[in-house]
Amino acid sequence: MKDENLNFSTLRCQLSRDDGTVLESLIRESFLIEGIDISIRNFTHELTEKVKRNDDIAEDLNILVELTRILLGFIAKSVDSNEKLIMQSLFRSLRVVDALEKSSVDTELLEKFTQVLTKIVLSRDNVIKWEKRSEEILKELYGIYPFDFFFNIFESKDKVLDAYMFLMNEPDEKQLADLKSEIHDEVKKCFEISDILDTIPMEFIPVPIFIGKGKTEFKEHIMIHSHEYLTETPGIGGILGMGVFHQDEMNKRDMDIIDSLVSIMTMVTGSARALSKAINELEFFAGHDPLTGLYNRRMFEHFLDYEIARVKRKNYTFSLMMQDLDDFKYVNDNYGHPFGDLFLKEVANTLQEHLRDGDVVARLGGDEFAVILSETDISKGKAVAEKLRQAFEHKKIETPDKKIIPIKASIGLVEFPTHGSTAEELMVVVDAALYNAKELGKNKVFVPTDTEIKQSLREQTEKFNLLQDAIEDDRFVPYYQPIFDVATNKIAAFEVLARLIDKDGNVIPAYKFIDMAERIGKIFDIDRMVIRKAFRNKKLKNNHNYLFVNISGKELKDRTFLEFVIEEAKRAELDSSEIVIEITEREAAGDLTKIQEFLQIVISNGFKLAIDDFGSGYSSFYYLKYLPANFLKIDGEFIKELATEDPRDYAFVESIQTLCKKLNILTVAEFVESSRILEIVAEIGITYGQGFHIGMPHSDFV
Repeated sequence: MKDENLNFSTLRCQLSRDDGTVLESLIRESFLIEGIDISIRNFTHELTEKVKRNDDIAEDLNILVELTRILLGFIAKSVDSNEKLIMQSLFRSLRVVDALEKSSVDTELLEKFTQVLTKIVLSRDNVIKWEKRSEEILKELYGIYPFDFFFNIFESKDKVLDAYMFLMNEPDEKQLADLKSEIHDEVKKCFEISDILDTIPMEFIPVPIFIGKGKTEFKEHIMIHSHEYLTETPGIGGILGMGVFHQDEMNKRDMDIIDSLVSIMTMVTGSARALSKAINELEFFAGHDPLTGLYNRRMFEHFLDYEIARVKRKNYTFSLMMQDLDDFKYVNDNYGHPFGDLFLKEVANTLQEHLRDGDVVARLGGDEFAVILSETDISKGKAVAEKLRQAFEHKKIETPDKKIIPIKASIGLVEFPTHGSTAEELMVVVDAALYNAKELGKNKVFVPTDTEIKQSLREQTEKFNLLQDAIEDDRFVPYYQPIFDVATNKIAAFEVLARLIDKDGNVIPAYKFIDMAERIGKIFDIDRMVIRKAFRNKKLKNNHNYLFVNISGKELKDRTFLEFVIEEAKRAELDSSEIVIEITEREAAGDLTKIQEFLQIVISNGFKLAIDDFGSGYSSFYYLKYLPANFLKIDGEFIKELATEDPRDYAFVESIQTLCKKLNILTVAEFVESSRILEIVAEIGITYGQGFHIGMPHSDFV
């Protein structure tokens, strides 16, 4: 829209100056002519008198001629000067008119652009249906400038470049082929290494709009103008462009307009594609398990409520199946999380292969899966569950050390409304059925009897009420298990353990309520209550031994929980170097980067770090290299085996001790349950010992 010639202030000055000059000349010449006229008239009068007197007038006539000549000269010169000035002024005026005319055209374009921009609203519907929205905007833009095509190229989910070509006119096959080639070449310019594009599949997707002149006329050249739409998030950016078929050289004005149109489409399509990808992913992961792609617990509960409501209207039954993998912890601990994830994916695939399309399959968490068998009574449901169990058994998976292992699962099965009238009741009963399947020796399908159902409901209800009441009454308390210095036989530390005190004053150990607490989401409340009391008691008793505090996997992912621990230690005025944050090796091996970030906060606040259950997992020594542990608790299973005098167990524990000594890490032997084990632990040189032989958990530091 810019026009350097269109400077109204300058033009105004120029016109005023030129017109003023003309006016000034005319005034000056008018005076001059008037003076000469008076002189001529006076002289003519004198000449007339002389003629009457017959005087000699020859000399006077010569003077008159000279005056006339001077007058004519002035007039000619003035006419010539003013003619030039008027001509210049005219030319300038014409340029002003041209500029004004051009300005008028650009103003119309600007108004059209503005009208289009006001219609660009990135609503959710426009984002999701970006193709349709793009077509609408392109039709509007075509009214501003008749381009021939628009394209955008983004990466699809399948690592393919989707090249959408919106065609305003209908090209023939050759034109379409040339267009694809030109677009491909244009996109190459955007890659630092152009050959990379040849390794990425590009799929052209023509979108005919055809609102132009019908068939595209043959024109020798294709002009493409493109923009890159780049974001910091990988996989979201793209390349967009617009072009025309043309015969003659395109002028700058046309190029400027096309650039503006591409800018608009970059805003419309680029933003919509990026937002669409983000919205699709958010919506998918809001309802799906990111590892297996199955529905997550949230969606499963939604479908369960929906199915119950539907069944009540239609008056039929459905079956609910819950399964838990047998010995999955062994798989995960011995072959590592990556293999454990592959294992879970195979389970998910097997479930989907053997179930109907309408069945709802979900991963509730860990190795727990649930299935809603729609319109399936308990007898048919049992047949499906047995078929699945056998399918798992026949599924063979190769481990990293080339062993072949099957999938084994315990399955609980219930029927609605026979086994429960609400979703909550049904989940309690099926959970109990799953538990029974495991108790009966694993790898089984269990359907509860009426008596078992009533018993399960009663037990679960009692346990739930017990937990809920204990939280409300602040009846979770810390117990402290001593950790001895093996060399000095003195207490060096305590590990905090949670206990529930019921209304009758009985102490209930953690294993009786932890599962339920985690299932109903109360474990955070319990841990906070116990830690807060433990810190205050440590301060109250002026105890300066180390205090080991366990952090679960879920709490590791919750930054606010760590902030709570830090704040409580400050509030109790504890020396943070006396607090040892304890995480299991399994959790530590999860996401090493995130764990390191977590540990960095722990260390920067002065806390110590302990790795629990060391040796139980895969690549234990590898992770030890990256974790700044102060203490290392050797897995109790190895310590217990020391009592068998097996030299391999001895060698393993001795190796860990030797390594830790080199790394300046203090070791703790768990499960020291006899004097013989304590002797061996001391012989190997382990720093600390913990176990029932050394000291039972107690309500105080004793």
